[in-house]
Amino acid sequence: LSGKVAQMKLDTIQATGADMVVTACQQCVRTMASRARRQKIDLAVKDLTELVAESLGQELHDR
Repeated sequence: LSGKVAQMKLDTIQATGADMVVTACQQCVRTMASRARRQKIDLAVKDLTELVAESLGQELHDR
């Protein structure tokens, strides 16, 4: 089910021409990023805290 939802979201995102999507849902980040990679879609998928940290100039470390 999450794969189908992610695909619908990716289709919608692609239709907007966006190059980044931000969400507060960790599962959404993983699922959409994985699907985008598999389909070779050039889309940055970021967690909301990641985007805020980057905007504050914080260096993020791999988890």
